[in-house]
Amino acid sequence: MFSVMFITLVAQIFSRQVLNSPLIWTEELARLVFVYIAMIGVTLGIKYDQHVGIEVLSDKFSPGVAKVVDLVKIILTGIIIILLIVIGLEITKRKASLDLISLGISSGYLYAALPIGGVMMFIRYAEGIYRRVRVKELKEVEVN
Repeated sequence: MFSVMFITLVAQIFSRQVLNSPLIWTEELARLVFVYIAMIGVTLGIKYDQHVGIEVLSDKFSPGVAKVVDLVKIILTGIIIILLIVIGLEITKRKASLDLISLGISSGYLYAALPIGGVMMFIRYAEGIYRRVRVKELKEVEVN
C-alpha cells in the first residue's frame, strides 16, 4: 500500500513539475491509501503494544492501584474502539452517496476505513488481552 501511495505521489509531482499538467486523481488516491495505511499502522501498534503511554503516574502507584488503573485503561480503550466502529459505520453510510470526484468512486470507500480499522483494532486488542491473561495464568501454574 505504501508503494501505491509513493508511486501516486511521484506521478503527481512529475506530471505537475515536468509536464505542467497535474493529474487530478492522484491526491484523492493518495489520501485514500494513506487513511488505510494509518489504520493498519494503529492495528500493528496494538498488536505489538507499541503505542505511546504515560507511565510517570502509574509508576508512582502501589501495585494494587496500578492494576485498577490498568483495568480502567483497558476498559476505556475497548469502549473507544467500539465507538470508532459504530460511529465509523454511521459516517460511512452518510458519505456513501457522495463521490470522490476525480476517482469516480463513492466516498464510502474512504470512510469505510474507520469501521474496518476499528474491527481490526478490536481483534488485535482482544488478542492482546487474551495473551496477557494467558501469560498470567501460565505464571501462576509455574509458581504452584
